[in-house]
This record gives sequence, structure tokens and C-alpha cells, in this order.
Amino acid sequence: MAYENVNLPTWRATRHLRGTRILDVGCGTGALGARLTELGNHVEGITHDPGEAEVAAGRLAAVHVLDLDEPSTIAGAVDLPSFDAVILSNVLEHLRDPVQTLHGLDPLLDTGAPAYVALPNVACFWVRASLLAGRFTPRDDGILDRTHLHHYTLRTAQAMLREAELTVDWVDVMPGLSVWLYQLVKPGAAGGGPTSASGNRALELYEDKVFPAERVLTLAWKRMLANEFLFACRRGGLPIPRP
Repeated sequence: MAYENVNLPTWRATRHLRGTRILDVGCGTGALGARLTELGNHVEGITHDPGEAEVAAGRLAAVHVLDLDEPSTIAGAVDLPSFDAVILSNVLEHLRDPVQTLHGLDPLLDTGAPAYVALPNVACFWVRASLLAGRFTPRDDGILDRTHLHHYTLRTAQAMLREAELTVDWVDVMPGLSVWLYQLVKPGAAGGGPTSASGNRALELYEDKVFPAERVLTLAWKRMLANEFLFACRRGGLPIPRP
């Protein structure tokens, strides 16, 4: 199934970038990269899926079809030190060894470039409630996506990033309270096609009104209320400013 999604915390964390070379690892069909490209950035993507790459190629400067479970191949295909930032949005949880894959990006991370890493929160309130009821049922998407090989809490996600020798400067959240609403209005929600005018208005309303209000509440109790976390992290270099 093609991944057509704009991760809102990642978008909000990177939309200030202009004239920047960005590597989107796990780019899906390039929905996020398309927004960043419109802002004047050079965005290249990596995906394992030729179908996703075909769509993303029309949106991004370049798309590389690579197996991220074989991270030694990344440096041979991508000029890693030439990039100014890297995005890994909802991809590491699908991989056999996320730390090894992060080390495959060492030529980029060693420059001190910011890395924006989004991971689902398996300790979100609705998963906790399901466990209390004796249910832990895989789904086609979301926190319990059946293709996830790893499940993270805030603490274990930070530990994984430390193991990869990354320093987390700050954490943002995707609210879990009405994430179902975002699933209805996000691009591609009706099957991957173009978003209608009414869909665009609904998405803008969610991004401008619903998301900011929920985010404030979620940050106050992020271990329980966050559907996912965004980690702004780096190896060396200067602290990443919070936008």
C-alpha cells in the first residue's frame, strides 16, 4: 500500500526551511517533500517501493529506490554529506534494525545536520485501554500497523536514538484525541487521489484550528495523549531551534 501522508509535526518543524537540501528517508509518494519543494528546497527521497517512487518522482528532485534494511547501500547511492537536513517520518519502526539504518546515514549525521524522526507512541491512551480489555490487534495502519517490527514509548524511542549517538533537542507530538479526523481529511484519504477543494478546506481547518489546540493539551501529557512523537535530534553541531 502506497504511503501518501503529510506528517503534521514534521511539516511544522521543517516548513521554515528555504533553499535547503533535504533527504526524506521513507518518503512514500512524496507528499511532505512536495510541500517542502514548493518552499524552494531541494528534496530527495528514499523508498523501497517502486510504485511510491514513480509517484514521488513527479514531486521531488530525485527518488532513490533502496532497501533500508541494507543501510550499507545508502552511501553508495546518495551523496549524503551534501544534505543539510534529514527526515525519517514513520519509517524506523518498519525496519529490522533502526539503529543500524541510522548509522547508514553517518556521513550526513556526522556533519551535525538536524534529523527529524517521527515514531508512533504505543503507550497512547487508546492502546492502553485496548490492553486493559485484553486486545492488541494489528491493523492496516496507525500505531498497531501490522508491518511494524518495533513499538516505541517516549522513553524507549529516546533510548534508541541515544544508541544511534543522537542528541534529542526537543520533542513535538501528534495529538491522539482526534487523529481519526486527520485520517479523514489528509491528502489521499479517499484512496490516494488528489484532494478536492472541500477536502483542502477541511485539511486547512484541521491544521489551523484543531491541531494547535489539541497539541497544547497533548504536550502537557504527551506519554498518554500523543499518537506519535517527533524528535528533533543531531550528532554534534548546534542545537536545533524549535520553530
